[in-house]
Amino acid sequence: MALKHLRISRALPPFVAAPQTAKSEPNSSVMARKHNDEYGRMSAPVAEAAPIDRIARLPEVLLITGLGRTTLLKMVREGRFPAPLHLSPRVRGWRICAVLAYIEAREKESRDAS
Repeated sequence: MALKHLRISRALPPFVAAPQTAKSEPNSSVMARKHNDEYGRMSAPVAEAAPIDRIARLPEVLLITGLGRTTLLKMVREGRFPAPLHLSPRVRGWRICAVLAYIEAREKESRDAS
């Protein structure tokens, strides 16, 4: 039986995208907006939802960072990479925002060094 559908993609997961720039409206992420319904009437204000900060398990973090398992875990022990959250006695995961902040910090260091 072929297991082609179980292959791991080397592409980054869809949630890893370039950060969005600020919108032209002041406080647009906080402001509630009114929308017209199909008859042109104004509906009740709709608040924009905040983006969800997912928790990624080790295989996903390895794909995002490009690091190897041993290297990543060594960096966690040395305090050079964010520590995982303890989700249960045997399950660990990293907040996506912490992983992306680590990557951005490395990018800034490499730009400053050159």
